Amino acid sequence: MTTFSHQSALPRLPIPPLHETVARYLKSLEPLTTKQELAHSTRAAQDFVSFGGIGELLQQRLLELDRREPNNWLEKIWLNKAYLEWREPNYINVNWLAAFCNHPHLGVDAAARPGAITDIQLERAAGLISHMLDTNDKLNSGQMECDIQRGTPLCMNQFKYQFGTTRVPKKGCDTIIH
Repeated sequence: MTTFSHQSALPRLPIPPLHETVARYLKSLEPLTTKQELAHSTRAAQDFVSFGGIGELLQQRLLELDRREPNNWLEKIWLNKAYLEWREPNYINVNWLAAFCNHPHLGVDAAARPGAITDIQLERAAGLISHMLDTNDKLNSGQMECDIQRGTPLCMNQFKYQFGTTRVPKKGCDTIIH
């Protein structure tokens, strides 16, 4: 199974009904708000959804967007909001899998001093670079295994931009050069 072998067979991302999204949003507010704040938010959300058919209009706009996009309605929105409009370094602030943890074979460097480079730091950096180069080779040759969750292949399209890509700062929303 090659990296992108399932791309054409992936189902399109469904557009959730607005009332379900609003209900989920309000549920997420419960631990963060007082009862009064939640009641106010609930009224505001209900007014918004029912105001002049705005809910149906939003659903229609998402359906139109989904028809125009090659993969799904959320892909460009997610790219812009999660990565290109975010003003912090992505590698450590957005990509949670890139969190540094202690290497299982190297342990913790108790001898580390500010401004000093230790053997463990060098080995960790070399390991990270080596792993990234191996991953790049697998992606370029299409031999990275497809991610599978509960027996279903996942979209691998985002990996096309993992290497050889730069984010160019622009006002409001950065752009990507690949």
